[in-house]
Amino acid sequence: MSRQSPIPPVLFAVAPSLRLQYALIAAHGLALCACLISALPWPGKLLPGLALLIHLGFAVRDVNHRHDAIRYHDASGWNINDEAVLILPSTVVTPFAIWLHFKPEGARKRAILIVNDALPEHEFRRLIVKLKISTA
Repeated sequence: MSRQSPIPPVLFAVAPSLRLQYALIAAHGLALCACLISALPWPGKLLPGLALLIHLGFAVRDVNHRHDAIRYHDASGWNINDEAVLILPSTVVTPFAIWLHFKPEGARKRAILIVNDALPEHEFRRLIVKLKISTA
């Protein structure tokens, strides 16, 4: 009688994404251009422009400090940052990004955007496969 060894959990360490940072800078830049070419008087242009620059600083800081640990085990299911979660069917999986919708136990639903450069290429594909198989 052979005894099967337990399958170890799969760990995905999500790092900060440069592509997401560049997209934030580009979107804020376009919004700043729209503020500056609007028909508003100069104080009306500068105030939203200043707010956009402040928001950009906070958004880029948040992207740079994001480190998520996603773990999947056949027996215990999904964990995000050592918290048991339920992956919701509204999760969107594309070759470029994953909008991971989840609900921690006893909390409101949340979402994480995982851009494909936040993980090594083979790990990103592996995460996509695990999500598709485990939530099917």
